[in-house]
Amino acid sequence: MQEAFVYCWTDHITNKLYVGSHKGSPDDGYICSSKYFNEEYNKRPQDFTRQIVASGEAKLMRSFEATLLKAVNARDDLGFYNLHNGDGEFTTAGTHLTDAHKKKISARVKGENHPLFGVPMSEETKQKISKANTGRKASPDTKKKLSLAVKNRVYTEEQKKKRSEISRLNALGNQNMLGKKQSQACKDKLSELRKGKNNPMYGTISPNRGVLMSDEAKQKLSKTRKDKFAKTIAHVLADKDKLKHKHEKRGFSLSALGREYGISYQIIQNIINGYYD
Repeated sequence: MQEAFVYCWTDHITNKLYVGSHKGSPDDGYICSSKYFNEEYNKRPQDFTRQIVASGEAKLMRSFEATLLKAVNARDDLGFYNLHNGDGEFTTAGTHLTDAHKKKISARVKGENHPLFGVPMSEETKQKISKANTGRKASPDTKKKLSLAVKNRVYTEEQKKKRSEISRLNALGNQNMLGKKQSQACKDKLSELRKGKNNPMYGTISPNRGVLMSDEAKQKLSKTRKDKFAKTIAHVLADKDKLKHKHEKRGFSLSALGREYGISYQIIQNIINGYYD
């Protein structure tokens, strides 16, 4: 009984093949089960032709399909659209996912859908991940993509509240150190942690090293810095009430406010005390 058949599609533009089997008749309108192949076929059906390779019982046809695919190892052959050899073991070698497809995959494994959601990592696992990523350098293209991803990130209201609370707690933590002095032993430890290769600037050379500036260039640089400082002060003065509220009512430290506006905590203190009024 001929209830199924094995077929082979040929892409006459790329010369790639797709082999499959189907339970039904050759004229029932069936194309194939591969989304990847169907995307190409739907764009330009005129470039494809199909040949019926064999027909018979469904079980035999599925077995014959797998035999053909394994014989040529279609799964790993870029001359085939097939992503597996009829054994369910897929590959994505040679395929290019669309942005829409990537977003769908990303959405499926986000948050509670992620297989590791809520699963705590052991210290051993954390150390293995840390060791695997140590010394790894991202390419300029990857850095650019990461930068754009962070810049274009849109936070939900709940995420914004959490970030705000973390900032507030950090500010309170900094305030706990306000007016306190570190012991010499503590300073020595911090110094050791930043020495040599542990220093984030280790091995970097300033592009201006050895460059002598003319008096004119120095004056221009000085003027630029003064103008920038004046604009910053004007901006902070406009936010004076907001600044006082954050410091006095919400517990933000002077250091935290200084980092927020890009100026020293002493200037923040002077503004709050009215020295620039």
